[in-house]
Order: sequence, then C-alpha cells, then structure tokens
Amino acid sequence: MPSISASTLAVASVAATVVSTSVSAYGAMQTASAQSAAAAAAAQEASNNATLAQRSASDALARADVDQQTKANQTDILLGQQRAGLAANGVDPNSGTAVNLQSDTAGSGELDQLTIQSNATREAAGYQAQGMNYSTQASIDEASSANDLSAGALSATSSIIGGAGSVASSWYNYQYGTRQRTPSYGVSGQG
Repeated sequence: MPSISASTLAVASVAATVVSTSVSAYGAMQTASAQSAAAAAAAQEASNNATLAQRSASDALARADVDQQTKANQTDILLGQQRAGLAANGVDPNSGTAVNLQSDTAGSGELDQLTIQSNATREAAGYQAQGMNYSTQASIDEASSANDLSAGALSATSSIIGGAGSVASSWYNYQYGTRQRTPSYGVSGQG
C-alpha cells in the first residue's frame, strides 16, 4: 500500500478546507436569497391585499349611495300611493291623520337611508382597517427581505473568515510543524 506524505496530506487538508469554506459561504448566500425572495413575495401579496381592501371599502360606500337612492325612490312611490289611496277614499291627504301617516312613512324611509349609510360606513371602515394591516405586513415583509440578504452576507463572511483561519492554521502547521514546546523559565541545567 503506498504511503502518503505529510506534505500531501497538509495540502489536501488546506484544499478541503478551502472547498468546504466556499461551499458553506455559497450555501449561506443561496439560503438568504431564497428567504429574501419568499419575504419579497409575501410583501407583494400583502400589498395586493391592501389594494383590494381599499377597493372593497370604496365599493361599500358606492353601493350605499345606490341603495340610499333606491330607498328614497321607493319611499317616494309609497308616499304617492298613500296620497292616491287616501284621495280615492275621499280623505284629504293634506290634513289630519293623512299628514301624520305620510310623515311617518317619510321618516321611516329616511331612517332606512341613514341605516344603509351607517352600515356601509362601518363596512368600509372594516375594509380600511384590514387594508392598513396588510400595508403594515407588507412593510414588515419588505424589511425582512432586506434583512435576510444582510444576514446571508454576514453568514457567508463568517464562513469565509472561519475557513481562512483554518487554512492559515493548517498552512502554518504544514510549514512549521506542530511541535510542542516546553516553556523555559530561565533556569538551565536543572531537571
């Protein structure tokens, strides 16, 4: 079996340390890049959701405007029917109980319109709060994306520095050997 010299082993050790360090640094950067990309995608999704929530808030208010106008028209039609019915039965629609009836109908229609607006305002506020939450999450995810890249660079740098130390140590040991030196305390010939 052929023997391998100490110098060959030392060079192989240095080479293995260099390769190991390179792979470790590359892996750290790849991991950081993947984590950063995932955080960036989450930030974009949160931003898109914030936009959709704001659109939903606007839609709720727009629907309320249409619903209020529809209710106002229905109330006007009902008032007209009441007036016609009262007049057809010989009741003066402009006096007494007939006025009270029409006033109650108009008030009920107005209350329904206010309820429609109030409900839409609450619905829109819910969407707006949801949109703010999504916007905050998008900001957090964007910061996380940047931090992941920085952490990867630091991890790769750490791997390189650690590897350089190992290479230097291996090279030093190859060049100068690993002899143990016994300390000298200035006293010779005693032992």
